[in-house]
Amino acid sequence: MEIANISLLTLIEAFQLPDEMRHYKDYWWLQCPGYLPDCVAVVDKDGFVLDCGININEGKVAIRPVLTVSDIGSSELNVGDRIIIQKKSYVYIGNNRLLYNDEPIYHRFDLESDDYEKSEIKQIVDNWL
Repeated sequence: MEIANISLLTLIEAFQLPDEMRHYKDYWWLQCPGYLPDCVAVVDKDGFVLDCGININEGKVAIRPVLTVSDIGSSELNVGDRIIIQKKSYVYIGNNRLLYNDEPIYHRFDLESDDYEKSEIKQIVDNWL
């Protein structure tokens, strides 16, 4: 299995997910800044996308990386199917993409910036597997 990309969902991608796939054990970060200063967009544990964002210093927010996999055999998968890779659980969200669905991994977004490309979380996600 070849991983082509690892990232967090964008705001648009989060809104496009079926409601049941947005539900998680806690809030989780998106890669987009919120509308409020020093905030980043999140999805709450009930699956609501909060595009206004929450403060970047909030420490009780999880990361849910999305893997884009080039040879996953997606013709045999249905949206919502569970997949285990390196003892981590993911859910298939379509288009050869898997959303992390295991135990929450909490991390502040970044103490200096709400810019995903410059964030500490991007470094964690880039080294996910």
